[in-house]
Amino acid sequence: MRNYLLLIISCMILNSCNSQSQFTIKFKQLSILSVENENLIPLIDSAVRFYDNIEQKSDSLFITISTSKRPGQDYSILLISSNEHPITIFDGYSDPIGCFYYKNYLFVVYEKESEQFFSSTNTKKSFRYDPHIKEKLFVIDDSQPYWYYYCFGDFFVLLSECISPKYMPQHNDK
Repeated sequence: MRNYLLLIISCMILNSCNSQSQFTIKFKQLSILSVENENLIPLIDSAVRFYDNIEQKSDSLFITISTSKRPGQDYSILLISSNEHPITIFDGYSDPIGCFYYKNYLFVVYEKESEQFFSSTNTKKSFRYDPHIKEKLFVIDDSQPYWYYYCFGDFFVLLSECISPKYMPQHNDK
């Protein structure tokens, strides 16, 4: 009987140690970026004005910017969107190149192609995250607003936008 009790206690301790190791919090640093393309500022201001008009927004809201370019094309596609799940900053899908704060909003910038619009400063921002959760939390949330732009050098043209009904003015009334 004593051996069984010892075995059960050993299993419980082992299970407890295993559970504790799954809650490892890690830190990742991102470079603080500065906007180098002044024509990008009105697009960023437009997104900020949009979010400023939403009365009930998540405290963990951050705005993402990413740029892509297909080989052989003379333009890029710029995407500005938002996310309310900070863990997805490091979702394993793509690593951010940096971040910046603008009018009290955190902007996280993705994709190497985006470097044409930003420059890295010597300052870094540290983020905490749990590396065990990131694989489980990668979800494309199409309820978040987004804006697509064509980029021709320093010239931007709105290609598409999507504003979910939950962000329409009638849903923000008190």
